[in-house]
Amino acid sequence: MKLKGFTLLELLVGLVLSGIVVAASFTAYQVMAGRYGSYQQMNTAIRDAAWLHGLLGKDMERAALVTGNSETIRLQFPGGRNLAYTFAGDYILRRDSLVTDTFRVKHAEVKLLYENQPVNSELLPVEELVFTAGIGSEPELFRFRKTYPADVRMTFARKQEEE
Repeated sequence: MKLKGFTLLELLVGLVLSGIVVAASFTAYQVMAGRYGSYQQMNTAIRDAAWLHGLLGKDMERAALVTGNSETIRLQFPGGRNLAYTFAGDYILRRDSLVTDTFRVKHAEVKLLYENQPVNSELLPVEELVFTAGIGSEPELFRFRKTYPADVRMTFARKQEEE
């Protein structure tokens, strides 16, 4: 009686072929996991930058007065509420009295301008905030403007004349 089955050579060929399939599958998994990780990092960076852009734009628009230096800007709102943005290293902090938001946005060259001149004193208002932020491999320019009413501009013009 002859039993039907596989020979040792057939089993070894099957084992080698299955090993090749497993190795190819593992390599494909590693490549896809790496791409997903980089996609997730890029997505997080874009989300943080978009969130920062939206909040900072609204805060600048709604603030009664914006002052500060290249490391921290302070926003004063009607009703006494204050808010501060701190530019530090690889992140930007948004602080009010209760909450601190962290934006993981690498930034450089923070410029504060009033009437197209650099703001050198924290006593002067900030009319324009400009900085570059690295999102992915390309730097992006962020520009925010604050429009002050004429009476506020006149008050600051008088203060500058007195100094």
